[in-house]
Amino acid sequence: MRARLDVLVRARLDVLSAGPEGWECGAAGCKFAKTNNCEEFPMACDRRAFIKKGLAAIAAVPVASTLEKVSGGSILKARYVEAQGLGALPENHPMASALGYMHDASKVDTAKFPKRAGEAGKSQFCSNCQLLVQRDMEVAGKEGKWGKCALFADGLVSHQGWCNSWVAKAS
Repeated sequence: MRARLDVLVRARLDVLSAGPEGWECGAAGCKFAKTNNCEEFPMACDRRAFIKKGLAAIAAVPVASTLEKVSGGSILKARYVEAQGLGALPENHPMASALGYMHDASKVDTAKFPKRAGEAGKSQFCSNCQLLVQRDMEVAGKEGKWGKCALFADGLVSHQGWCNSWVAKAS
């Protein structure tokens, strides 16, 4: 191990002192710096590949940011399902009933869902929830405004609705 370390140190010193024309290190025919001998020194190749890939990733960040600005933010919004054509989410939908979703928040069972009870609960509606990602839509045959909730992919929720996952909308 010590002999191999000495060879590596000598090779590096020879390369540094030789200049651009003399890339051979002279240590038992080693041409480490010129040929990138990964079989003898695999750690150096891994480090070099890591640095190259890291620099490429760093360079990609401004490009992605520019694309996002040029597209008007549609790249990130593409993860939300286009809500056009969806109907109202059925209240008996398995996930909706598990979360206590109701189209009319005044009909929520406050004994089962105490989060809706009290003064704080009276101001909780889908219309002021962080999870409502698309707003002010209409559903055929239903009154009021509806929107697309991040939790429910199968339908639209009423602006006057409520579920136990309600989160205050960020200002």
